[in-house]
Amino acid sequence: MPDGRGATLLEDLPEEIIDNILVRLPSKDVGRCRAVSASWRNATSTPEFMLRHHHRQPSLPIIDGRGMVLALGAGALWPFLPGAKHRDKIRLRGACDGLLAVSRGSQSYLCNPVIRKQALLPQPQDMIGSGQDIESKIIGFYQHHPTGELRVLWISKHLHAYNLYILTSTTATCTGIPNVTGIQGQLIVFDTEAESFRWMRFPSQLRYNLKLFSMKGSLAVSGSSCRTYTVVDVWVMQDYQAEVWAFKYHIDLSVVESSRQLYLTSFENQKERKPPLDSMVKWINDMDVLNECELLIMCSRKQVLRCGVDGKFLGMVNIGESKYGMELTQLRIEESIVPLLYHAMQGEEEEPFSSEHV
Repeated sequence: MPDGRGATLLEDLPEEIIDNILVRLPSKDVGRCRAVSASWRNATSTPEFMLRHHHRQPSLPIIDGRGMVLALGAGALWPFLPGAKHRDKIRLRGACDGLLAVSRGSQSYLCNPVIRKQALLPQPQDMIGSGQDIESKIIGFYQHHPTGELRVLWISKHLHAYNLYILTSTTATCTGIPNVTGIQGQLIVFDTEAESFRWMRFPSQLRYNLKLFSMKGSLAVSGSSCRTYTVVDVWVMQDYQAEVWAFKYHIDLSVVESSRQLYLTSFENQKERKPPLDSMVKWINDMDVLNECELLIMCSRKQVLRCGVDGKFLGMVNIGESKYGMELTQLRIEESIVPLLYHAMQGEEEEPFSSEHV
């Protein structure tokens, strides 16, 4: 109903309309709405709402910054472990379903960077207090679709023996791992449904500077046929069983630089000629896909180059202070306000869904 001035109040709208408005808000704004109204807090705290909100979020590339994470496109800089000291000892190990798997020293955590909550992850029992010189780390974090569980893939090495562990929140399974000394032109892949390993061939055209990443849910690889690292080809897996790769893009930094100079000359107030790209990007090393049309190439600890799949220069993205030591990863995140329901919570929640913005 309208108020005395004839204006319609938001509270007077049907609940369905309010719900459709709230579910479209960014995560931080949902947190602010929870602090405004008890009815809004209740509406946005149901499992159904939080899951619908999560499923609407875009998949964004992750920049790893020594204990901080930047999701390109969200403009938010989140800490892995709020209040943690010695950030240079924190390592990002995986990302899945809006959560991050990170390690600090001998401990590992499951973190939700949006709501700033974390839980201690269990370790394989024979790695705890064994007194042996065992090297171990998380090499995978994934959802097991047959059960819906989030699982962590550990690998440990003692002398020349490898063991692999699959952990849920309560159980651990030990299985064998193939000899990973390497075969030229092949990679070892892990099937997250069958939870088994097998060898897979790279595209025969690629020999140098190979990098794996995800492209619209499919496995993609970038590399070159020669030692000229200013040119890169991108191939996408088309048939996993038959190991068929499809050529997707060809990126040449000289083409991007020509496009960049044309872009700069279009501005009349541009007085200085910027240094050529190859003086900033010595080679195409870290690369990821922002969307169907745009690629990201790491230029420095402060900037990421954006270019189209046709080599057109689209701009430079500033990614924060150099003190964070930013690095482009092959991981992606979709913001989530879903709490860690089945893990012991640690730490206090700060300002609702707070984050630094860059």
